[in-house]
Amino acid sequence: MSLDILTPKGAEATNHEQKLLQDICNVWNVDILETPKKEPAKIDGIIIENNKMTAVFEDKCRKNMVLNDDKQFYLKEHDMTVDSWLITYNKIDAGRLIGGALGVPFWGFLYLIDQDITLWWEIANKHGEFKEDINHRNSLTQKTVNGGTIVRDNAYLPLSSAHYLEDTLGLSNL
Repeated sequence: MSLDILTPKGAEATNHEQKLLQDICNVWNVDILETPKKEPAKIDGIIIENNKMTAVFEDKCRKNMVLNDDKQFYLKEHDMTVDSWLITYNKIDAGRLIGGALGVPFWGFLYLIDQDITLWWEIANKHGEFKEDINHRNSLTQKTVNGGTIVRDNAYLPLSSAHYLEDTLGLSNL
């Protein structure tokens, strides 16, 4: 199996992800354990605070996607605004189940490369229950970091539920 992360575009995405993860560690004073990049994994990593697991997470880095003054995402490539983060439903369902099995919440991180902004969502609580109704449906999206298209079950996490990275809501309160 060839992973797209092992291509030149994948290497660029990995560099952005490393910046995101370092920012999380610096701002929240936590450690992160990543899942292996050369193998497919259901989550991207685990957040550790004071030697205890705090959360499991999925992360994404998006170029050409910015947060506008109206608190919506502007997608430069498509010249359109949206009010939610599109993420594969299978990923958040797996994260929800893994977090619930480990007794920690499942969080999603979205790094907006062009603005150097990180947003995060508490997608599921420590019992593996989604924090809110998840709107999901089949839709056309980019297949991988290297392009292509695919129709799959995608979730739409509302921007109204997002927190800025600097908002430490949830940490040390678990």
